[in-house]
Amino acid sequence: ILRLKVVDNDYFDETVIKFDDRANDSFDDNFDAFKHFSWNYVVPQIFSLSDDRRVKLAINTFNFNVARKVIPLGYKFNTVGHKTISIDESNLGNVFIIMHDIKFDTYSLINKKNKFEFDIDDNFNFDRYVWI
Repeated sequence: ILRLKVVDNDYFDETVIKFDDRANDSFDDNFDAFKHFSWNYVVPQIFSLSDDRRVKLAINTFNFNVARKVIPLGYKFNTVGHKTISIDESNLGNVFIIMHDIKFDTYSLINKKNKFEFDIDDNFNFDRYVWI
């Protein structure tokens, strides 16, 4: 399990990435859960996306039998500026977690600090970051 958390305006949100030998990478209602957005617009939102990037997910489960997995992430904030995505829980052991910022084509190894800090100039995006 990998639990990612964002905090903003004294509110937080989480998304969960799971791995299970019985799961596949397509949406499966036995393992995955749709993202339901808060009605309170000041609550930050984080979610992963299905492989085709059409479905926003709160829980996204993949088969663990892959050497490398790219997981698109999306976010929604009420404010622009400096933000942090932190690893709130992980039992992945020696798996490397890398954030790829598509906009600037930069890579950050997350394992060493358990968080990713970034600046945004848009409130809603699901094409900028992927976890590898």
